[in-house]
Amino acid sequence: MRSGRVTHSQRIALDGVASRYNLGGRPWSDIAARADGRPVVADIGFGFGDSMLHYAEAEPERFIVGVEVHIPGVGALCRDAAAAELSNLAVVNEDARGWLAEVVPDAALAGIRLFFPDP
Repeated sequence: MRSGRVTHSQRIALDGVASRYNLGGRPWSDIAARADGRPVVADIGFGFGDSMLHYAEAEPERFIVGVEVHIPGVGALCRDAAAAELSNLAVVNEDARGWLAEVVPDAALAGIRLFFPDP
């Protein structure tokens, strides 16, 4: 996990609305149930979530799962997703390698987005 300075609004989101979006530590069946038949796309390392919010708004027919270890980014995404009233996204605050290997079944994802990865 990566920490950093969490702003007041990010802390409010982490303490409040994050539970609406957080699917970390949950089995694939919970994610599939939330997707409600929509194809699931993983967005790995979404940073502060700007692009993920754009995709969720532009692609309501997809369910987007953002996987991020940076706590301030998770807070920012949850805050902004709640403000936009988006229901086709979720957050997994875990290392993507473990999540992909341990939670996601083979061929379960419709796609993976990975832009500008940190080393």
